[in-house]
Amino acid sequence: MTGLSEPVAAVAAHALPSRAKPPQRPLDAAEWAATRDTVRSERLWGLLAAAVVDGAFPVTPQQTEEVVREHADAMAAVLSLERILLQLDQDFYAAGICYVVLKGPSLAHTAYPDPSARCYGDIDVLVHRDDLDRTVALLQRAGCTRPYPEIRPGFDRRFGKSVTLIRPDGVELDLHRTFVAGRFGLSVDLDGLFTTSVGLSIGGRTLPIMGSEERLLAACYHAAVGDADPRLMTLRDIAQMVLWGEMDVDRVEGLAERWRARAVLARGLQLAWDRLELMPRPPLVERSAAYRPTAAESRAVASYTVGRSSTAQTLSALGVVSGWRDKVAFLAAVLVPGRGYLDRHGPDPRRYVHWWRRGLRSLRRAVFPT
Repeated sequence: MTGLSEPVAAVAAHALPSRAKPPQRPLDAAEWAATRDTVRSERLWGLLAAAVVDGAFPVTPQQTEEVVREHADAMAAVLSLERILLQLDQDFYAAGICYVVLKGPSLAHTAYPDPSARCYGDIDVLVHRDDLDRTVALLQRAGCTRPYPEIRPGFDRRFGKSVTLIRPDGVELDLHRTFVAGRFGLSVDLDGLFTTSVGLSIGGRTLPIMGSEERLLAACYHAAVGDADPRLMTLRDIAQMVLWGEMDVDRVEGLAERWRARAVLARGLQLAWDRLELMPRPPLVERSAAYRPTAAESRAVASYTVGRSSTAQTLSALGVVSGWRDKVAFLAAVLVPGRGYLDRHGPDPRRYVHWWRRGLRSLRRAVFPT
């Protein structure tokens, strides 16, 4: 988000070495309403509750009651999600599906001294590409629905980022094949994410999560080339892992090099330190800040951040798709998607013309950048 207010920055950076200062006295009604709305949208209730308990964020009795109520509701939602995750683990184990837990629960229980500081609102798992299609089928048989059809048969398993499914109770499940769409998602060593996974105990079961270095890089992907405006919680995750986590920083840089993601690591760390006003900068942050991306990397990052376009993001992957057969299949799906994909909002012949024109313009920009 842009124009980050000082109270919100102080909440997001609570207990970290930051220049962002909390208010000296309780916020007035208008300031509190604005701060509360941002805390809600950014899922920062856990951090605000911790700041209030620590006496680092002054509040009125009425504001205290609101923080307690909202945090309790957020934790109730998290516990419900964890119960769903435990059931998924049982179902996946029974079906022989290879997966690891991403984002919320894997970070709340590892990066933070108190898991209640890390709120989240859905479930993200990384599924091995060979298991993706049958995982979707398994969950659809259980009543989940897919709001967006596959662009073409086989695209998700070969080139896609993720498949979103909605449970009958409205909970969103994101089945990831990789971290992000396009060039950066396709250069990740996906098999390695499963061979280096570790166990996390939740509710009496041991769930698979990525190793600590992979978790940091995944958060950098999410911040740097995921959302157009990264969530403050994601930036806090990055800072939390760098400052308090146990990891091999040389391995982090080595993975980023092998995944062709040095620019992603550098941008993710820079965003976290700038937006949360953190100081000083550890060696990993200093070295990443000194990294100068190549022209191709800069163009690829720009496709996610400047003039953001899903077509441009996807076409940025052309250079990392291996083999002419896969390149042709990739371009065919992007330029000539299936009828069901384009007609998901209702049939309209003009939509095909618009899609092809937009795709060809993006392809021209990707191959012949100005």
